Amino acid sequence: MGNGSFDTGLTAMASYLGNVILPICAGLVLCIGIYQLAHRARAGERYLTASVVCLLASGFVRLAEYFSTQNSGQDQFFYALLSLTNWVGNVVMPLYAAVNLLRAILAVSNGGMFELTSVGGNAARHVIVAVGCLAVSGGLRLLEFFVTSGAGGIH
Repeated sequence: MGNGSFDTGLTAMASYLGNVILPICAGLVLCIGIYQLAHRARAGERYLTASVVCLLASGFVRLAEYFSTQNSGQDQFFYALLSLTNWVGNVVMPLYAAVNLLRAILAVSNGGMFELTSVGGNAARHVIVAVGCLAVSGGLRLLEFFVTSGAGGIH
């Protein structure tokens, strides 16, 4: 038997899965999706979604590690919520914007450029969602800047 406890081993295994295995799986699934896109027009979007899910699961494991290493106190819930909001605004929203831009490119390459005559089209909808994601991310970063610069005089 080793010196470590079961909790330490479980934490190490979760860290290895989240930091090593899932990003590698995301890269492999993305490569398979690009290969499938070359052969079948609409098959690539499923692989792109699976790759994003792998990266998000990796991020959730890292977020759980960060929450578990925070010291306990009266502000633990506040800092956990702040960290979650920061992660969603700085990681998830730009990643989802990139995914929607790729989906717009796939929609244009599958349907042709002349089908973009209405806002209800797939490519235009994906571009609007991507711009919205980047706007929310930028707005959260702006609010974060105002909060940190305003809180500097209090302490």
